[in-house]
Amino acid sequence: MVNTLFHKIIEDDRHTNVTVIVENKIEHRVFNDYESGFLVPKDKKQYQKLNDYLSYLKLLENDEINNTISILESIIFKM
Repeated sequence: MVNTLFHKIIEDDRHTNVTVIVENKIEHRVFNDYESGFLVPKDKKQYQKLNDYLSYLKLLENDEINNTISILESIIFKM
């Protein structure tokens, strides 16, 4: 299901430079009520919210989450 949606996004001309950040199977969902979304921080307040979210993730102390945090931190660092 996710791969089908991902391929639609790649084939859509409105999207460019689509990059897979993490691709792996999981045993169980970490966030049961999670709904995906997309955010490009446009100001310091949004940027701070993203950092606050990462801080929250760190509290969960989960190996899969820690790998994702590392990737997200490197992306934020480049922003």
